[in-house]
Formats: sequence, C-alpha cells, structure tokens
Amino acid sequence: GHLMDTIDRERLNVIRIVTTQVQASDLLHLVAQGLGADTTSLAKAQTLAAIEKGLHAVARGGKRTLLIVDEAQALPMESLEELRMLSNFQAGGYPLLQIFLLGQPEFRELFADPRLEQLRQRVIAMHQLDPMGLEELEPYLVHRLSVVGWNGRPSFGKDAIAAMHRWSGGIPRKVNQLAGRVMLFGAIEQLDGFSAGDVETVIADLDNDTVVAGRALAGGGAAGPAGPGPPGGAGPGCRNQSPG
Repeated sequence: GHLMDTIDRERLNVIRIVTTQVQASDLLHLVAQGLGADTTSLAKAQTLAAIEKGLHAVARGGKRTLLIVDEAQALPMESLEELRMLSNFQAGGYPLLQIFLLGQPEFRELFADPRLEQLRQRVIAMHQLDPMGLEELEPYLVHRLSVVGWNGRPSFGKDAIAAMHRWSGGIPRKVNQLAGRVMLFGAIEQLDGFSAGDVETVIADLDNDTVVAGRALAGGGAAGPAGPGPPGGAGPGCRNQSPG
C-alpha cells in the first residue's frame, strides 16, 4: 500500500499483480488487462502482440509502464520465464516495461535457480529486508493496525510485544500472521489488552495448526485454513529495467 502511494501516476502506468500460483498464460492476460486490452480468448502470440501494442501506446503518451508482482515466490517457473520475455519489448533501445518483484525470503532461493539465469541478468537492483529488532516491532504493529482502524484497544503490553518478537523473529510476514490471530483471540475473549500469556496462548494454537497441517500434507490431504490477518511483508525485491 505504501509503495503504491509513493508512485508518480503522471509518469508511470502501474500494473499490480498479487500472485497466487498465477500460471504463465494467466499472467500474460493480467498484464494485457492492465494495458486496457481484453485478451481472454486470444492465443499466446496474439496476447503478446496486444501487450506490445499497449506498451507502445503508453510510451507515446509520455509514460512508462511499471509491472509490480507481489508474492513473487508463488510464481511458477514458467511465469517467471514469461516475465523475462516481456522485458524484451523495447522502443529506441529502451525497455518499454519495468518489472518490480516483491517476495518472501524463499523467493531469493527460487531466483537462484539456474533456469532463471537470463532473468537474473536483467535485474539492476535487489534488496532484502532484514528482520525487525524488538524496538522496531511495536511501531510497526501500531502502524499496521492503525491502517485497518485500530484505535489502541485492545492494547499490547511490553511483555506481549516481546513474546510476539520471540516467536516471529521480527519477520514481518510472521508478525502479521500472529497479530491477526491475536486480534481475533481478543475479540472472542473480549479483552481490553494483551499480555504475554495471551500471546503465548495464540502461539500454541498457531504451532498446533502447523503440526496438523504438516500431518495432513504428509498423508496427502489438504492443509487447514490459515488464520486471518493482513498479508505478509515483503522480503527480497528485484527490479528489472534493461535487457542483458
């Protein structure tokens, strides 16, 4: 949300995709849709042609197109390869499309796959967010909760914050997951404030959910539903600008 708020819409045409195992063909259709083209019934070659036409139209209007892909660690290998192909579109030697990838820490491992060597050659910047320290967690939590309407109640005691940091390791995605479950626990129990004991109770439930899900997957079943909460924070980010 904050990233989108800082983008100059006068200079950039932004296409944002939050991935949940988006297949290669669907990814292309989503990009085309962001350029104002309906390619649902078109074949791949026609879809790529529509994308290139849309990119040129944006460029003629004095803007550049920025594709933001969130939760990039969920992209199949074929979809990442399509991103490389999209980066080939140029006008006058300049790329028509900039690509910004946001993902959890496991995306860095995926990105190191030898099959993505050509995509890595196109990356001009990469940054990984370090886990938050204990002193950073409370301001982060206050900000995230305030955005969704939290007014300070239920409150979080210092010991509750410390318990959240111990379990999450300061990783935003895990903080968000735990905070969502803690707030749900508070609503059910009608609490006015959270202590370390309250947080530990929720943590025990989360850990039990993980064990149950692991057993279900090992047995070929489906994992249980994830707990509510805001989406995870970004891990590694990659920005693609020019072809290698």
